[in-house]
Amino acid sequence: MLSSNPLNGLSGLEVSVNVTQTLLETFKRLGLADYHSLMQEAGLTSSLLNTPDARIPFEVHERLWELAHQASGDDLLGLKCGMGSRPGSFSYLGHMAINSATVGDALESLQQYQNVSCDGGQWRLQRQEQHTIISFDPVNPHKPSSHQRACATLSAHVTLGRLLVGEVFSPLYANFTEKKIQQANAYETFFACPVQFSASSNQLVFARSLESLAIPHASQEILEIMTYKAAAVVERRSKNGSFSGKLAQLLSSSLPKPDLDYSWVSAQLNVSPRTLQRKLLHEGTSYQQVLDDTRHKLALEHLKQPLLTVTDIASLLGFTEPSAFYRAFKRWQGGTPGGYRDSH
Repeated sequence: MLSSNPLNGLSGLEVSVNVTQTLLETFKRLGLADYHSLMQEAGLTSSLLNTPDARIPFEVHERLWELAHQASGDDLLGLKCGMGSRPGSFSYLGHMAINSATVGDALESLQQYQNVSCDGGQWRLQRQEQHTIISFDPVNPHKPSSHQRACATLSAHVTLGRLLVGEVFSPLYANFTEKKIQQANAYETFFACPVQFSASSNQLVFARSLESLAIPHASQEILEIMTYKAAAVVERRSKNGSFSGKLAQLLSSSLPKPDLDYSWVSAQLNVSPRTLQRKLLHEGTSYQQVLDDTRHKLALEHLKQPLLTVTDIASLLGFTEPSAFYRAFKRWQGGTPGGYRDSH
């Protein structure tokens, strides 16, 4: 049941108003004449939509997806939403991407600040020697609307990537957990690659070489402004909001505490270990994932400090052996800490 006040989501998960506006623009484009009644039924007000930098409770946004899918009967709703996205659909992240030096830098920003745009799932960037993999694990994965949201998310990133560097930003192949639909060829036409349905995960696999492509007309000044704004949203939400944000903040300030374990963290957050696990699962993540993401973020920051050796950084991040840090860093970045430091 939805909260009577749409500003107070039951789960604490939120979506940028820009994301919801993009969904509503898709409704208009598809000719859903009664989209105003869908808004009302979902608990979404026009005043909230017209408030700059507003945050929409995730339950409201998800309900809007459910109602729209039912009303339209369109199994391509998610794809069409992603195709119609624009840089502003990502809140500050779209403008950060446009003003990043390379595609790889843009992808790192999209991962690091993903919750500025939406809490509706976990967007992950994984690097292998020859491939870059973007995956999305939606909250409430078994709901039919979650398949639509996953497709919208991944297709929106392809739309953004093509805006940055052109049609070359196309995956080698795409996987979706959704069952194959009659209009499956529409997916292959848009993504310009083979598409597998009923897969174990939602992911796009790109050639790793795409990351080195320079983004034309990128502005370092605008990037810094947008990054500052995105960081302010993250800081504000970590104080007020999600458990994953609070956990990340705690881990950042506590590493490399030797007895940093699940029980200690739970006690610091004033919840039981089981409650912490349940809350993180509801936010589409886990303790290990938040710890991994926090270490990744801190590693990139520490590598900018020339006086810190790689061994120092491994210790600061709580790795017992430098070799464990090397393995983790290669999984995060697809290369070595030294190589990253030399190129940045």
